[in-house]
Amino acid sequence: MINSRTPIKKLVIEEGVIAIGTEAFYDAGLEETILPESIEYIGESAFAYNDTTINLPENLTYIGEDAFYSTNLSGEIFIKNINIGESAFAYTKVNKVSFADDIEIITTSLFRGCKELNQVTLPK
Repeated sequence: MINSRTPIKKLVIEEGVIAIGTEAFYDAGLEETILPESIEYIGESAFAYNDTTINLPENLTYIGEDAFYSTNLSGEIFIKNINIGESAFAYTKVNKVSFADDIEIITTSLFRGCKELNQVTLPK
């Protein structure tokens, strides 16, 4: 079956938006995604299966299961005071992860398949 939809190459979400729902941009053909600092909630599989680069806003309080699964999310991630679902960052290009000292639970398969991950700083 041939996919007849037109891919979204660049997605810019304006300031003021606070939530992105489940599978909102699942396999949408994204290449670049720019999220505003107002985003607090990213639903399950919201950006999964896109070759997109994505910034993670400081105000996030929830990232759903598989939210960034198999994307080009890269660089360093600092995880603090946030609820994160299983496999949220699996198969991304993240290379460095730091967890704040108040983190007590790291969910299952959070960074599964992240071949470029070479540094992890765990909480005390």
